[in-house]
Amino acid sequence: MLEGAIIGAIVGLVMAFMAMQQRRGLLTKVLAALARGGQTAARAQLDTSARPTQELKLRDIDKQRQRMACLALIGDVEALAREIESHRGPLTAVAQVNRVGHLGLALRSQGEQRARTIAALDELAARMEREGGALMGIVKKQTHAIASVGRGLLGQPIPTELWVTANTLSKEKSVVGLVISQALGEAFAAINRLDRAEPYFVRVRAATQAFERRADAA
Repeated sequence: MLEGAIIGAIVGLVMAFMAMQQRRGLLTKVLAALARGGQTAARAQLDTSARPTQELKLRDIDKQRQRMACLALIGDVEALAREIESHRGPLTAVAQVNRVGHLGLALRSQGEQRARTIAALDELAARMEREGGALMGIVKKQTHAIASVGRGLLGQPIPTELWVTANTLSKEKSVVGLVISQALGEAFAAINRLDRAEPYFVRVRAATQAFERRADAA
């Protein structure tokens, strides 16, 4: 039994390492394409590295999370909204993928569209709470945390417990981590807590200027 547990732990570590490398590889490729040829080149690279899918399976969760974040990063709002609506599959897969999509769409939206997107994110968290099983506690907590960050974009304070969870998610070395970091920065800026916002902006700017370019173009 001990030998089996050790082998299982090793396999888990190997899979986690491979996932981390894939995330970093996607981030590097998409950012390079964005710098080289703008949104068109970045979208082409994304469609090659992480193709869209409508019927989500458990094995699709991480890649499609990253795809949602990449669409937000490059500013392809129409594709992001369309793909969020198209997703079908197990609730845990839809929730983990679409919470990133909704947050990214909220980042790239303003006014009524932002409010509608955040309302959809809240409903996703509520659905997860209603329909998610007892074993989905972590997914429920994380989805509530992301929904709280979304409300933060509207100037609502983020409860400490949910901020702790969102802050942990923001440290993921991936496009998803960058999107959550940018959203946390903008949420704290919305309540004039620039002291708490700036570290998140610094983290994002160290990887990309994509969100600054968005602001300049607005």
